[in-house]
Order: sequence, then C-alpha cells, then structure tokens
Amino acid sequence: LRPSHLLSTPPRRTRIPRATMAAVANTMRSVARMNAKVATRSLSSMSAMVDEFPDTPQAIEFTPTAEGVKTSTLQNGVTVVSQQTGKATATVGLSVAAGSRFEGPAAAGSALLLKNMAFTATNARSDIKLARDLEAAGLTADISAGRESILYSVAGSGDMSEALAAIAETSLTPKLASWEVKEIAAGSVAKELAVVSTDPSVLLSETLHEAAFGVDTPLGGAFYQTPKNVTSESLEGYMGAYYTPSAMTVVGTGVAHADLVSNAEAMFGGLSSAAADVPASPFVGGVSTLKADAAFTHVALAFPSTDAATGAVLEALLGMNTGDMSSSYSVTYSDTGLVGLMGATEPTAAGAMVESFVGAFKAAASVDEATFTLAKTAAKTNAFIAMEDGLPLEIANIDGVTSASLKSAVAAMLKASPALAAVGPSAAVPSYPALTSMLK
Repeated sequence: LRPSHLLSTPPRRTRIPRATMAAVANTMRSVARMNAKVATRSLSSMSAMVDEFPDTPQAIEFTPTAEGVKTSTLQNGVTVVSQQTGKATATVGLSVAAGSRFEGPAAAGSALLLKNMAFTATNARSDIKLARDLEAAGLTADISAGRESILYSVAGSGDMSEALAAIAETSLTPKLASWEVKEIAAGSVAKELAVVSTDPSVLLSETLHEAAFGVDTPLGGAFYQTPKNVTSESLEGYMGAYYTPSAMTVVGTGVAHADLVSNAEAMFGGLSSAAADVPASPFVGGVSTLKADAAFTHVALAFPSTDAATGAVLEALLGMNTGDMSSSYSVTYSDTGLVGLMGATEPTAAGAMVESFVGAFKAAASVDEATFTLAKTAAKTNAFIAMEDGLPLEIANIDGVTSASLKSAVAAMLKASPALAAVGPSAAVPSYPALTSMLK
C-alpha cells in the first residue's frame, strides 16, 4: 500500500509498465506517505523566508520534466528504462511481476519468501561473499515485494555493471537448497511476519485490499502469509513460471541508457519463456474490519483508480488538506489501482473521520484551477523523489492530466462502490449503507 508506494505510468512515447510502478508503490512506503501536503508546505515556507529576508537570493522555481527518460525493449521482451539524474550516485534495479497475486493457495507466501532470500547465497557465491563484494564495490542492495511485483535494487557510486550482475545472480540463480529455504522461512520470514502482525499500517493495508477486491482473491488475499506449503522444488517452479522476460523490467537512474541496455542484454537477453497470465482480480468494494484492543481506530477509504497518473495527482490533491493523523495514498497494479485516504482517530470519532474523507473526495470533484496546479506540481515532485530511490517515473503522463479529466475521474469514483477498512475498535465505523449514503 502506498500510504506509501509507491508510488506509481503511461503517450506512446516511452511507456513504463504499470507493473513496474506497482513495485515502487510497495517498495517505498515512506515515500508514498510523503503526499502533496508536505511538498506544498515546503514551498510555502520557502516563499515566506524570501519575503521576510529581502537580501536572500530569489528561489529558482522548480518544475519537474520528463526529459531524460529512455525506454528500450530487448528482443526477448525484457524492458529497460533509464533516467539521468546528474548525481554522482546511481541505482539499478530489476522489477519482476511475480508478487503474491500470482501465488494461489498452494504457493501462498512464495513472494515473501523470495524477498527474504534475495541477496543471500547463490549458485556462485555465499551470502557473506556476495555482501562483502558489494560492500567493497561501494554498493548497497535492497529488496521489496508486494502483490504485483518483486523489486531488486542496488545503489551506490561503484560499478553499475557489477551492481546489475549481482541482481541477475540473486534473481536468476539463487541457492534453493531445501535446508536453506526452510531456514529462511523459519528465520527472517517468521520474524517479519511477527513484526507486521502488530503494525497498524500493514494490517490496514491488508484489510483494505480485502474490502476492495474480496476475500481470498488474487489482490484481496493477504500478502503476508506463512509459506507453510512452499518447498525448494515448488519455489523453483514458481520462479520458472513467473520470472519470464516479459515480466521483467530493468531500471536505472543516473546511468547511461546505452550502458544499461548493453548490460541488460548480457545478463537477461538469453532468457526465453512464455509470459504468464495475470490473474484477474476486479474491484468489488465493501467494508472490512479487523477488531483489536487498541487506543485508536485506523480507517482507510479507497476508490478504484485505473489510471496511475490521475491517481498520483488525486493523491497529491487529497493530501493537501489532511490532518496530522491522516494521509492520502495511491497504489497501482497492472490492471487496476486504489486511491484514497487513511488515518487514525479516537474510536468514537471513526464515523466523523470517514465522513471527512468523503468530503475531501467531493471537494476534489470541483477543484479550482489554482489548487489543481499545485497538486499536479506536487505529484511530479513526488515522482522525482521516488525516482531518486531507484525508479524512473514518466512525468509526461502526469503532464497529461487536466483539471477537467481529474474532476471527471473523481465524479465517476463517487458513483462507484467504495472500499472501507478499519483496524481497531469498530463500533463507530459506518456500515456500508451508511457509507453509500454519505456519497450522495
């Protein structure tokens, strides 16, 4: 969830796959929480300082542009996307559409297990050897996974060809020894599951997906599941089915596009296998609650969003007027998405918070041009923040969003079935009929 984010596509110039955007949405929860409110407050503070201190040099207006984004496709279907940043450090990554929506009951927990096995032992190097080699090269590895994708990334000031080689090694030839799979499942996976079991933001994300897409559906099912039925053999089969060229996107920021394409060709160009079907998981809407003995009730309201750029601008717009205990978010998948508001409040005020969320959507349906322009700029700024963390986003698509198209999209959302989730005391959480009544 991109209370993050994530973060998250689209003129037939250079188009980045929506699955790649979704990987970011799940990768950078903290970035996704940085909504337009943060951006606009920062800009407002800057203006105030210039007014108060006349000798301060005039601030240069910054308007993000789409320049520098390049996309290529290898003959076998691997997509390569790069963005120049002008910085001394660079980041390369590999997004694979192999998240939990592809698992099914028998393979539940596979994506989470693969996440925890990333940058550990491979067929060529031990986990200690791989870690030391990366450290010696001035590189830092990272991994994230979600319902849509798994994202491997390496950043630093070292040799980016070596960085991509490490990603290829850990993603294509991990050591899947039976004892190692069992050890990681019982170790780091179990620890992560224990941590998220008490994290309200994670629990709210899981509950919201259940409300939005239904129980035990590809997107409605939980991402965080114990891989109790996963073996080294089944994991190898899972990777064989979903780690296919057309499911892979090699990304890089601060690297020359020609070099990235050349390295991607050398490391991934020899792969060949048919693309796997993406399991359908349509938005259904509804209310889902997870009762817990807690001091606050955490609530989230979401509507379906089918266009990532519109969702990014709407997320920024909604975030401009949120309080200290709430934030906007959006999450994008290859075939659908969510955009909405989430927050925490006293249990007795849960209904009032939901009503305020509905009011924010209604206000967005009649936004004035000046406020829309601020939100659009904030959305592009957020995209650049995410880009610096490893994923180039297409600013051109955000440029294509107009106030008229945004208002039309919001009007359509308000006529659709919403999704409402709550974690904690739920006595004051509105029923579905009460929620739909608020939308009228």
